[in-house]
Amino acid sequence: MPDQHHKTSIRRFPERLFHLCLILFLSSTAFAQTFDLSVNDQGLISMRATQAPVEDLVTAIGEEMGIEVSFPSPVQERVTVDFEDLKLEQAIKQLTKSYILVTSKKTDPKRVREIIVMPEGEASSYLPEEGNIEEQVRMATEAAEAGEQQMDEQQQTPDDMAIQMDQLQRRIVKDEVPDGEDPAQMEAEPDIPEGVEVPEMSQ
Repeated sequence: MPDQHHKTSIRRFPERLFHLCLILFLSSTAFAQTFDLSVNDQGLISMRATQAPVEDLVTAIGEEMGIEVSFPSPVQERVTVDFEDLKLEQAIKQLTKSYILVTSKKTDPKRVREIIVMPEGEASSYLPEEGNIEEQVRMATEAAEAGEQQMDEQQQTPDDMAIQMDQLQRRIVKDEVPDGEDPAQMEAEPDIPEGVEVPEMSQ
C-alpha cells in the first residue's frame, strides 16, 4: 500500500507542477504592467498605462524620442495615465513632478538631450513644486545677461559721455529754436515783459 501511494504521488507530480506553473503565469500576467506609447511626426506623445512603473514609462519615451534618461535613485512610483498628443514636458508632468529636462544650447530651438527623474520624496527637498527647473534657469540666465548689458552701458569712458552730452544739447537746442532763427541771438536776447518798450541803443 505505501508503494502504491508513492507511485501515485510520483504520477501526480507533473500535474501539480503544471498547475503551479499555470498559477504563477496567471499571477504574473495579472500583475504585469503593460502600456501603449506612440509619438507622431510632430513629436507629440500619446500614452495609456495602468499602474505602470514610472521608470518604465519615462525610459520608453526616451527610447522612442532618442533622449537619454537617468535615475539618480530608484523610482518606485507607479501611475495610471491616459493622454494624447502632448508635448514632451507635458507628458513627463503626467508621470512625475520630480524631473529635470537638460537641454542643449548648441541647437536652435533648444533640444532636450536628457531627462532626469528622481523619487517624489527625495526630489521635493530641492526641486520646485512643478518639478522642472529649466524655466527658472532660463529666466535667471536672461536676467544675468540683462544685468551684464546694463553694466556695460554704464561703464562708459569720459569721451563717450562727452559725446552723448553734446548730442543731447544739440537735440535740445534744435527742439527749442524755431526754424530760421539764430540760436546765439536768441540766447543773447533778455526776457522782456510784455508791454515794456526798450529804446534802441545808439551806435
